[in-house]
Amino acid sequence: MKLEVLKEVSPLTMLQLETCARCAHCADYCPVYEVLKKPQVMPGGRASAMLRVIRSGMGSSLALYRVGAGKPEEVESYVESVYDCALCGRCMAVCPFGIQTDRLWEALRKIVYGLGKHPPVLKEVDGFILDTHNAYGVGNDARPMWVDYLGLDNARINEPSEVVYFVGCTSSFKAVAQDIAYAASLALNRAGVSWTLLGEDEWCCGAPLLMIGDEEGARKMAEHNVGAIERLGAKLVVSACPGCARTIKQKYPSLIGRPLRFNVVHIVELLDLCIRRERISVDGVEKESALVTYHDPCELARLSGVINEPRRVIFAVASSFREMPESKRDVRCCGGGGILQAVNDELRLSIAEKRVRQAQALGAEILTSACPACKITLMDGAKRIGAKIRVLDVVELFAGRLGLI
Repeated sequence: MKLEVLKEVSPLTMLQLETCARCAHCADYCPVYEVLKKPQVMPGGRASAMLRVIRSGMGSSLALYRVGAGKPEEVESYVESVYDCALCGRCMAVCPFGIQTDRLWEALRKIVYGLGKHPPVLKEVDGFILDTHNAYGVGNDARPMWVDYLGLDNARINEPSEVVYFVGCTSSFKAVAQDIAYAASLALNRAGVSWTLLGEDEWCCGAPLLMIGDEEGARKMAEHNVGAIERLGAKLVVSACPGCARTIKQKYPSLIGRPLRFNVVHIVELLDLCIRRERISVDGVEKESALVTYHDPCELARLSGVINEPRRVIFAVASSFREMPESKRDVRCCGGGGILQAVNDELRLSIAEKRVRQAQALGAEILTSACPACKITLMDGAKRIGAKIRVLDVVELFAGRLGLI
């Protein structure tokens, strides 16, 4: 093992792990534990397993209590539990000790990555993101091709502008999510916003690399993207991907070592503001009559605090809405986060199935979200159980009712 990685583990991290390992309060809130029912995947079990990994290389000198070190042959099985996690942050929301578990789990993945013990599939993903600058391992010159595929007219690419639309890898490369990029672009045009794409100068935001544990790789992405954005003189970055928006807004300052010179918002925040300030008129819009519900993306609601804005956008164009159970900051994860699809896709689908069934129980005909990964995951969950429910992004619903698409 690379002991220098273990020596970087802070006393605070050890204290949090020790505390978490002795508590099971959040177990019933964990979507992974609900499916797998394995003690090592609930947050307390994951913390206990990582204590053993750490002590297998450094002893227990930093420990306040003694949870024994693991045997060398057990270490491989311990680290698996670190990646059987959607990084949804629900355990953080209910933690009686106020531990910011979203940061803790990312820190643990950084340790595992530093030890070279991350799963082989993630070593492959890490490599092609670093090589191709996107999460799908294809030439990054294909990133803006959706503009031509979908017939978006007069799109500006890499031109000086006060607003940059940061599309993200999923909406750029995945056909099922490209409609989100198209709808977002048309909504920005309707709002009278002058904006530009970065085109192939847009690199992966770095979120998948942080989820793998590769902080240095994420730093390279951050430095490039910030440079590309600031060279255009942008004052605002808009994204329809909450993972991209949150990574740029919350993670980039520490990664690049300075504050950003631009603001970052999710597109539902901008649309909500434009509606309320009447930059986008919804007068006379024929509202959606089908029953609509909304799944809060964990990265947007719980981890970024954006809760009311997407609902107001929906209310502007839908006449019938019903709230999902386990919503807002207490949202039940759909399974689409934490790079879970690469590590354990069956687990992702099982979590998604449960969320879709909740929407079905409401009688919803349209299930919306505000995240490309959530849309894809919920669609996969609906297909898995044969649910006859439409899955749309909020911006697709909005643009559709305005007659833009």
